[in-house]
Amino acid sequence: MKLKYITRTVAVGLFGLIALVGTQFVMTSKDVALARESAISAWAKSNPDAADAVVRYRECLRGPSEIPPNQAPVRLLTISECAEKIGTPSLATAIQVADETVEVPAPLRWL
Repeated sequence: MKLKYITRTVAVGLFGLIALVGTQFVMTSKDVALARESAISAWAKSNPDAADAVVRYRECLRGPSEIPPNQAPVRLLTISECAEKIGTPSLATAIQVADETVEVPAPLRWL
């Protein structure tokens, strides 16, 4: 009886921990996405002549729209690689700074 109680308690505790970390991961991902969008908008406002660069940047991050069926998987480009490709390293810097402003909750920092 005691072993059964301990097993259930441990199972509930593990489930709670996994749920907590999963929830924090999702919320942190959303916060990072929001910070990135804010940084992109601010960069676009401060560089009105390079507004088309934001569109090209987003297209670059999405990767190719059509992949032939026989082609090997294509590795997606990082923020810095896309910025270099379209010639706007200042945009990449702004996005990376925005990413660093989001604070990661304690349980996620421990992982």
